[in-house]
This record gives sequence, structure tokens and C-alpha cells, in this order.
Amino acid sequence: TGAAVGIAGVNRDITERRKTEKGLQESESRFRSIIEASPVPYALNDEQQNIIDLNQAFVNTFGYTLEDIPTLEEWLLKAYPDEEYRWWVATTWQEHLDLALQTGNPFEAMELNIHCKDGTIRTAIVGAAGLEEALKGAHLVILYDITERKQAEIELSRRAKELDALQKTL
Repeated sequence: TGAAVGIAGVNRDITERRKTEKGLQESESRFRSIIEASPVPYALNDEQQNIIDLNQAFVNTFGYTLEDIPTLEEWLLKAYPDEEYRWWVATTWQEHLDLALQTGNPFEAMELNIHCKDGTIRTAIVGAAGLEEALKGAHLVILYDITERKQAEIELSRRAKELDALQKTL
């Protein structure tokens, strides 16, 4: 009456799954190490418009931490305070992203003027790349700071105009 008649069980080999999980963890760790070691600012965004990671170069260059800009909406408001410019950035960014997704071609980078936390403005070439596997749907945003180069170009242009004006007076 109520005595056990037999034992049934399921034995699955989870060795392969554990190897896969370990491989993904190691891959993510390598990825994170590379991003953190880079002198180029990076931001990682998910499909829900959240900023899920910033590397130290991003914080050093623009001054914002993840607490300052937890979402793309917050980033847009702070980095592009001029409403008209912000609208242009958001609209053009989405067009570039849609085109890259539709065609499979790389995201066409944009030159943007970014307002930093300290009030300065930095110019950057900004691009994005989709990520695969564990971070599917996420985008790595690359912000290559060209502020010094742009300032040098402006100064060179100014001096060329001065030289040209001087030559016309001689």
C-alpha cells in the first residue's frame, strides 16, 4: 500500500551546454576588456533605447556616466540641447540605422557636435555596429573624437585667408 515500485529519472548530459555558456562568458569578458582598454569612446545600447554600458574613454571624453544618461532619450537631451539639431541628429541617425539594417551594409558614420557635461562642445565621428549572439539586438556606438583636428582645420583655413588677403595688398 504506498510502497515504491520503481524509480524513474531523467539524466541529461549538460556538459555541452556548460561549455557553450563558459565560452560565451569568456567571449564577453574578452570583448569587455578590449572595449575598456580602448582610447576610443564606446557606448552599448539595447533594443529598448537603454544605454547599458559606457567605457572609461567615453566618460573621460564627454563627462557623462551611465547614471547621467541611462537612456538614449537622456543622451539626446544632454548631448544635443538645441531642439532643432537634436531632431536632425535623431532623424538622420534612424535613417542611417534603417538603411544599414535593410541593406546589410555598415552604418554610415555621422559627424556630430556633442555638448559635454562640462559645457564644452566636442566634434566626433559617430558610428554604430550591431552585435551578435549574446548581445543580439544591441548596438555598439563608436564616437571618434576629432575636435582637435577640426580646430586645426579652422585655424589653417583662417591663416590661409589672412595670407591670401595679405598677398592681394602687395
